[in-house]
Amino acid sequence: HPADSIHAYQKAVGLYHGEYLNNLYYDWLLPERQRMNDLYLQALNRLGKLYVEGRQFSEALVVARQAILINPLTESIHCDIMCHLYELGDRQGIRKQYKVLETLLRDELGLKPLAETQKLFFKLMGT
Repeated sequence: HPADSIHAYQKAVGLYHGEYLNNLYYDWLLPERQRMNDLYLQALNRLGKLYVEGRQFSEALVVARQAILINPLTESIHCDIMCHLYELGDRQGIRKQYKVLETLLRDELGLKPLAETQKLFFKLMGT
């Protein structure tokens, strides 16, 4: 049942309170910290998909914004955010999110958004 799945993922996501032992810096901690972050992102992704399936775009947007805080350079999360904003009728939000992505990629990696992301942006903006 979708509502049960949503509840279970909400509960799992709610257990995450930041990076594992984030105040300690030992080499042995890094893989475990990454593993926990990956599990958290997987749970957020699944929860977001369940929300989209139920056409709960506001909730899906909240989840995607949580994911982008953990992984700000992941283009697919930015695309998810833009799609949710589209479903919510927020064209200005789509434009802002695309600009955030452009700036992050340029400043951090010296790159532009992927061609697929650019096409998605123009499609969502109706141009």
